[in-house]
Amino acid sequence: MYYYIMEQPNSLSERKRQQKIKDILSDLGIAGEIVTPSPARSVDELTEIGISKGYSTIVAIGDERHTSKILSNILGKDIVLGLVPLDEPMLSDLIGAPTIEDACQTLKYRKLRTLDIAKIEPKKYFLTKATISNAKIFKAKIESPNFLIETPASQICIFRDLEIIISDQSRGKNFFKKFFLWLFGKKEKDIYSSRFKGKKLLIETTQSMPVKVGNEAIAKTPISIRLLPEALKIIVSRANIKTKE
Repeated sequence: MYYYIMEQPNSLSERKRQQKIKDILSDLGIAGEIVTPSPARSVDELTEIGISKGYSTIVAIGDERHTSKILSNILGKDIVLGLVPLDEPMLSDLIGAPTIEDACQTLKYRKLRTLDIAKIEPKKYFLTKATISNAKIFKAKIESPNFLIETPASQICIFRDLEIIISDQSRGKNFFKKFFLWLFGKKEKDIYSSRFKGKKLLIETTQSMPVKVGNEAIAKTPISIRLLPEALKIIVSRANIKTKE
């Protein structure tokens, strides 16, 4: 039996969607125990309760912020993670289930895959990507055992496999050039981004900046990130999983 932790709903439409998910799970015969965080019980506390009850599969129903909190509590334990992503295309791609109905079906058939996970020291994790961004250009220093980069940036995206995309939108801002390319149906070459990859990264910025998963800041620069190989068992569909867009 599964232990489901639903994201706390913020509107009537979200409550209706959660009830729809409960109905689908019931129809599939995999209802299990369903809990929702509240001022009295946080996601962390509910996850620990599920672990103490002996559940071997915990299912996160919500966005990546919600999922990351659950993930932080189950890594290192013999627990499988299930997902029903809500408004999270990258999480849906990760398990190969584009709709809520597909995600619930995936739980029923229970195909397991072992994934590498990115860890931001000391104890923050993410399944798709983390971002560092600012409306103004900032200076960043990114160091790994294989390279050292010092560059201006407007955004840094760090994916689960520790591939980094550094964007600098100050390069070549030319409205007329973009308009000309659009007018004649031509695709502009991406001169704004650079890609790098490592297994361990140290990221510093000229001023302390939030590191966000979804819309929530989970850390501040400077940060140290490393790859945890095959750290998580997750339920996926029969389709191949994707690491990023």
